[in-house]
Amino acid sequence: MESRSITEEEKEKLSGSDDMFLASLEQPAKKETAATVLSGPEPRPHKVTVEEINKAISEIPLPEEPEEQSGEAFKFIDAQSFTKKKPVSVIVEEKEPEKPKPVVVGELFKTYVVAQVGDEMILMDKHAAHERYIFERIKSDAEQLETQMFLEPIMVLLSYDEYDALTANLDKVSQLGFEIEPDVAPTVAVKGVPIILGDDNPADIISELAKNFIENKLNPQIELFDDLYHSIACKAAIKANDTNSGIELQALVNAVYGQENIRYCPHGRPVMITLTKRDIEKQFRRVL
Repeated sequence: MESRSITEEEKEKLSGSDDMFLASLEQPAKKETAATVLSGPEPRPHKVTVEEINKAISEIPLPEEPEEQSGEAFKFIDAQSFTKKKPVSVIVEEKEPEKPKPVVVGELFKTYVVAQVGDEMILMDKHAAHERYIFERIKSDAEQLETQMFLEPIMVLLSYDEYDALTANLDKVSQLGFEIEPDVAPTVAVKGVPIILGDDNPADIISELAKNFIENKLNPQIELFDDLYHSIACKAAIKANDTNSGIELQALVNAVYGQENIRYCPHGRPVMITLTKRDIEKQFRRVL
């Protein structure tokens, strides 16, 4: 068998067949199926236009704005949201702690009221306290001396000096709420007294008024009326050994406690004394 050399043309054909073989390995040929044959060639993909995109966007519904609510309503951000607001300073007033109030615990000898105020115990002379309370009331408010008229005059017998002093000052007596007319000396007819005196017999207070006029002939009118107020307050106040309810005693303590001008009765006697809890514990040697 004769051998021959390969020409250049034959080399090019062989190299072209190798390239086709390699290409067939990388991209396998598509197999035609029955469905492909029946349906024909695959349709080309549809290109979406700009008009179709804009139309689809316009058909999307926008969210509705929330309704305004009272109080803390939701608000959209506006220009004011970016402005720096000044801090609001709130001034809080400090309230003073409430002072303890007196509570009546009982009564001693139907004369002294026992009450507790926080860590203190007070012992109050009910007559002295009530007397000073009435004195301050009638001194500051003349309406407290409104007159209470009697159905029939009450005849009061005085000494001649008392009769002369009283009848000479009927205008001052009238300012104090008394309605008095001279009768056959030394008797006066009492037609009315201040309501604050109640239903007590006016004979004692009329005699005291007359004595005050005798003793204060040369004194200023203010001092004279102070003495008269003392006499009225003393007669109108509750007395030692009087029977009083717990409500009455509590009302008296509430009216008098804490009043700086009610520390002594008009006669100079103390209205109350105070003992602290520590003072009492010392007496029982609970503390040193």
